[in-house]
Amino acid sequence: KGFEVEGMVKVIGGRFKGEDGIVRRLKDGKICIRMYTYGTTFDEWLPPEELRPLTDLEIMRGLSGPTVPVNQDEFNESIGMPVNRNKFDGERAGGRGGDRDVRSSIRNAAGGAGEGRRMRRQDRTSRGEKGGDTDLFGRSNAEAKREEENWRDYRERQRAQQREGRRGDSWGIKE
Repeated sequence: KGFEVEGMVKVIGGRFKGEDGIVRRLKDGKICIRMYTYGTTFDEWLPPEELRPLTDLEIMRGLSGPTVPVNQDEFNESIGMPVNRNKFDGERAGGRGGDRDVRSSIRNAAGGAGEGRRMRRQDRTSRGEKGGDTDLFGRSNAEAKREEENWRDYRERQRAQQREGRRGDSWGIKE
């Protein structure tokens, strides 16, 4: 029917209708077509009734495919496979977007930024937060100073107890 290896064809029937491809092999009345739309390459054996050779004008335009990117679920649906509709699929579940929800919930549980707030340096500075006001643990300079004084007082009390001969604890703090 005019098909030859390395010839360009258009799929006119079946589940790949509208796709362009290149003939890779001819065998047992079927034609192996390589389509470049999904991932790097995708080969499929199709009957010749579902194909037609591309015209010279179509070949000059090049291979065509969907006008928008195709995700894995849409591809699976187009070839008749079941679609994975899990709770982390944000587009289908009505959420914001996939594993992004999972990451933000973990970050928020760990004391990160509030819902919808990013903690990049440029985001913090645009909100007016100053990096010098807090230390690594989120304490202000005054809080850090107060905590350091508390530790110093505690160590001095422990040393005083050791000098008097009383053991206050088993940590063995020495001068």
